[in-house]
Amino acid sequence: MLLALFSSTTLKAQEEVSKTDSLEKKSYLLAFPVAFRFPETRWGAGVASLLNFYFDKEDSLSPPSQIQLGAAYTQNKQVLSSLPFHLFWGQRKNVAYGELSYYRYSYNYFGQGDFIQSQAQNYDANFTRIRLNYLREIKHRWYLGLRMWLEDFEIEANEPGLLGQNMILGEQGGRTWGFGLILNQDRRDQVFYPKKGHFIELVSHPDFKPLSDFNFWRNRADLRLYKHLAPKLVWANQAFIDHISGDAPFFAMAILGGQNRMRGMFEGRYRDNTAILFQSEIRAEVYKRFGAVAFLSIGNTGENFNDLGMNSSSIAGGAGLRFVLDREKHLNLRLDFAVSEDHQDYYFTIGEAF
Repeated sequence: MLLALFSSTTLKAQEEVSKTDSLEKKSYLLAFPVAFRFPETRWGAGVASLLNFYFDKEDSLSPPSQIQLGAAYTQNKQVLSSLPFHLFWGQRKNVAYGELSYYRYSYNYFGQGDFIQSQAQNYDANFTRIRLNYLREIKHRWYLGLRMWLEDFEIEANEPGLLGQNMILGEQGGRTWGFGLILNQDRRDQVFYPKKGHFIELVSHPDFKPLSDFNFWRNRADLRLYKHLAPKLVWANQAFIDHISGDAPFFAMAILGGQNRMRGMFEGRYRDNTAILFQSEIRAEVYKRFGAVAFLSIGNTGENFNDLGMNSSSIAGGAGLRFVLDREKHLNLRLDFAVSEDHQDYYFTIGEAF
């Protein structure tokens, strides 16, 4: 019922907008129920709203800006509330995006570095997250800007294990707060379902005292390439590198697993100062609004790049179904089934993994 209402409400509103506003730019507001499932949450449900608007209706290059607001409660008694936004103005020369969120969430801790356990220790995390990014176009489709990330954690272990023995940095929680630089280029033909083009994002982000409770420096690279193999067939690829120098708390370390990177593996199944992964996916439009995908991921973690070897790499993969909610933007409802070396599960959410 939730999904049917979500689909009909969204599509009806967007069809009305497209009919009346094909030439004239207008704002609109949508509100709808949502349902989802992840291994870390089991089933969850809530409400969401979306405000779609333009800063300047005479701006011929900027896409519509969006502000979302969502709140949900899960089968694991978790609370998720978030206000993400993505803003464009000034002929797309200015871009701002980020989120203001609060979560009461439950995670699994398997250890870190060379100390990895087969059985997880469950812990609760209450945290506030503020992520603000502003970028300015410096060359055609190249953007340079500033990033501010703030996360303030309260952590409580739910069962005996490594956490709670004063052995792990950050096991009592703490604040990470830092400012960094972003450089990106976005040459995708569309955001939600790219069929061709590429996306590059490079981030350098220090977290130092006294703003933060810890001292570490994060560098990330996110590289994506999309190939249109046939009229209804797309080959999507992503390489992701996350490297930390210094003393990061366990909850801020580089990790593998989750709904977007290494599906089939618990989020944080492996964590260390360095993580690298590559994933590839074939996406096919099968019949009308229905589609199918097949995907494969390989990743590794280590203290530094010299510790990363093929012999210790992890592999995950699977297949999924898609249903197009918004034909104009090709926004998909996603159902994936994925397996890894010691786990299997399915993911039910909106939007592609990358």
